[in-house]
Amino acid sequence: EQKYRVGQRGSSVQPHVPEPEQRSGDFHQIQMYTSPEGKDPIKTFEMAEHLESSPEYYCINTRVLGQSTHEGILRQHLQDEYGCFVELGSELLSFEQYSDRVVARIEQQVTETASFEFLVGADGAHSVTRRQLGLTFLGETRSNTEGLIVGDIHLKGLDQNYWRMWGSNDHKVFTLRPYEIKGDDRYTFMVGGNDLDFNRVSSREDLIETFYQVTGRKDIDFGDLIWMGIWRPNIRLADKFGEGRVFIVGDAAHVHSPTGGQGMNSSVQDTFNLAWKLALVLKGHSPSSLLDTYTEERLPVIAAMLGKTTLLLKKTFKPGGFDEEAWTRGFELRQFGISYRGSGITEEEEIDPYRAGLDGTLRAGDRAPEAPGLRSISPVVAGPTSLFNILKTTSHTVILFATTGDSYPILRALGVYPEGLVKPIIIYPQSSNTTLQEGYAYKHYKVQTVGSDLMGSTVCIVRPDGYIGYIGASNVANKVDLVEGVQKYFRGIFL
Repeated sequence: EQKYRVGQRGSSVQPHVPEPEQRSGDFHQIQMYTSPEGKDPIKTFEMAEHLESSPEYYCINTRVLGQSTHEGILRQHLQDEYGCFVELGSELLSFEQYSDRVVARIEQQVTETASFEFLVGADGAHSVTRRQLGLTFLGETRSNTEGLIVGDIHLKGLDQNYWRMWGSNDHKVFTLRPYEIKGDDRYTFMVGGNDLDFNRVSSREDLIETFYQVTGRKDIDFGDLIWMGIWRPNIRLADKFGEGRVFIVGDAAHVHSPTGGQGMNSSVQDTFNLAWKLALVLKGHSPSSLLDTYTEERLPVIAAMLGKTTLLLKKTFKPGGFDEEAWTRGFELRQFGISYRGSGITEEEEIDPYRAGLDGTLRAGDRAPEAPGLRSISPVVAGPTSLFNILKTTSHTVILFATTGDSYPILRALGVYPEGLVKPIIIYPQSSNTTLQEGYAYKHYKVQTVGSDLMGSTVCIVRPDGYIGYIGASNVANKVDLVEGVQKYFRGIFL
């Protein structure tokens, strides 16, 4: 691309995505952009139920942030923190894999070749990377009646507190959503319906005329058209997400309906799952077989997600006019329930990969819960903190809950691993590194405390992507060798 994309595609930010962004240092900027404060609508309703904040979740409610703004925040973070720049105007033409490298042909005014240890294709639904790997991309392209004309436009005359919708899918439907910042006159639009002639809405004037037809309102002052295009439902999934030294993420690996707001969020989760594994292999700390777990863990999650978003698509475009149920988003779409139980590096049984983390238990493969109300007693950094302030995307965190028993055997066992890649923390009860003030850590990690017959020692290993790699508890009723459990997990990670 010759310039960064404009427009609000991929605007739904599910609350699970800010968790890794918070650990990377991006979320404070994202939070700034997503906290806004006929003329009367026939009906108003919440598109996503607003939930009260909970100590277990760093962020619990869905936010709306246009993809162009979101990408800009991430680019700026890369530049400010790491001196990295996203290069424009370069196109991948082809590549060749070898046992120790990938040689890519890249066009940027002139064609050049460059050698890399690995190649990751985030090159969208028409991915050159996926096609050259020879991966299948099975699925379906739905009918035009489920398509939309989408884009962004300047306008005045509407207050900016609502996402508005006029008409119905039986005939024509027109929606307008304001940008994130109050006072910004840009809106993103979607136009569809069974009676819409897509070929006749190809210009700013056609778009405005369609708006007048659907709404009957001519009191809206339209400005410049930013961009406009046609979207048709395309629901497809690659058979695997990598081969050898080449991988695909995001739309290159899966495309689907925007209903449910899962696409961009799933793409972010792809990259976090792959990135920490790729970093360890690149630095020579882990075997290349660790990269096989990227497809193993992510493909079942995406397959389950496609089923949920396709069901919402059918509800959205079903005959009979507006159906509020089509806009109802279950709690699982917030992505807290995504789990990698059953992965080769967690050794758990088969489960529903999109809901397992909501079954009331906590096991290897689940999302690591937040735990506020901690107080650091380290002489280096003392004071109030939370678990998510301690977890990092660059290391495994080994959490030792010190109820009874001796933590030193585990600490000694951790000393053999590469420096900086394994970080131990000890969480003490309130009555006694990090101490507990309000009990959230013990509650959220299902640790038995004083007064319980099952009181003992608990160890939890949190991976760099925020998922639990290992959790074990030892008590009088169930003696477990926690040192062996920790060592067994890391044998599957490190060389």
